[in-house]
Amino acid sequence: MQLVVAALLREDEVEALRLRLAAMPEPVGHDRLRRHDWLGALGVGLLVVFTTFPLALPFLLLDRVGPAMRLSNAIALVMLFLTGVVYARSIDRPPLRVGLGMTALGVVLAVLTIALGG
Repeated sequence: MQLVVAALLREDEVEALRLRLAAMPEPVGHDRLRRHDWLGALGVGLLVVFTTFPLALPFLLLDRVGPAMRLSNAIALVMLFLTGVVYARSIDRPPLRVGLGMTALGVVLAVLTIALGG
């Protein structure tokens, strides 16, 4: 895209544009974080905590790591399926197909993690 614009401008047009840009005043101050920025950051943080907590819960409840890890994987697969169903409805696609597709992707990732020692 830059090459197209550069090819359309003549040397005197480029120089005129440079002079106009150089004549612009410096921006005054800088933008500050506003209330909606802080609320958005809080929302993202809470979203991360609430989506991670169900996956960490088996490790808090079970004494052995192996079964806790498998239960955590199962919870993650259920969450992936439900997320796929909700996403499919928002884009007007078949919910079961998208949910199963996301679950299949999760199974592949879980198998790869287990194969690598996880």
